[in-house]
Amino acid sequence: MIIGFAMADIPVHTEGWAKPMQKREIPTWAMALRKLPASSPGKQKYVEVMKSRYSIIKDFNNTYGTKFSSWNDLAKAKNWHELTDFENVKEIADSNAFNKLAMAKVL
Repeated sequence: MIIGFAMADIPVHTEGWAKPMQKREIPTWAMALRKLPASSPGKQKYVEVMKSRYSIIKDFNNTYGTKFSSWNDLAKAKNWHELTDFENVKEIADSNAFNKLAMAKVL
């Protein structure tokens, strides 16, 4: 079972685990869930967490280099940010905070 888990194409738990595997494009839960459609509970929670971390969408855009005009636009966007920018400490902190919440719900 452990070997099967290690070889499965499923999200990993933290950005730290994802960084060495970035060339293989293995996502974390934050990466996987932020790509989903707006109707997905995971995407809704991701947007909710980002709203709590950033007072306005402009601040979020500054961190991610995006141009969303509203939180609703972020929710509607699919596949908007493929992989984590490991040079961006704010993005790492956001993803790890979200991953922590996701794992708390799973476990």
